[in-house]
Amino acid sequence: MIKTEQEYKRTKKMVEEERSAIEKQKKNLKDKGFSDEEVHNLLAPGIAIHEQKAGEVLQYERIKKGDFNGVEYSLGKMLIAIRIYRGMSQAELARRLKVSPAQVSMDERNEYYGISVQRNKDAFPTLTIT
Repeated sequence: MIKTEQEYKRTKKMVEEERSAIEKQKKNLKDKGFSDEEVHNLLAPGIAIHEQKAGEVLQYERIKKGDFNGVEYSLGKMLIAIRIYRGMSQAELARRLKVSPAQVSMDERNEYYGISVQRNKDAFPTLTIT
């Protein structure tokens, strides 16, 4: 799951470059006499990885528009998706939570594994990473 705008831009550029490279590889292999089936078999692993990255780019773009279809239903991933939809950076979230940006980055990298909801003395829900 892409978690930051910077990661999105980097991955989107990579997907575009890979798409072009795959087409060149296909043409090169066909020019060398490989059959369509052989070309497919040779390039299948790289194409699968490329398609996964392309899917992550599309998912990030959908989340930014408020479309949460396809987001794996885990609390951690939904929290990340909501932050992205709200247009909030990890740094902004850290500021609002009064924690370091490194803490938010680490929590999101781990997809908020072990998160729980607790109520403080004022009966407001607070998130606690355990």
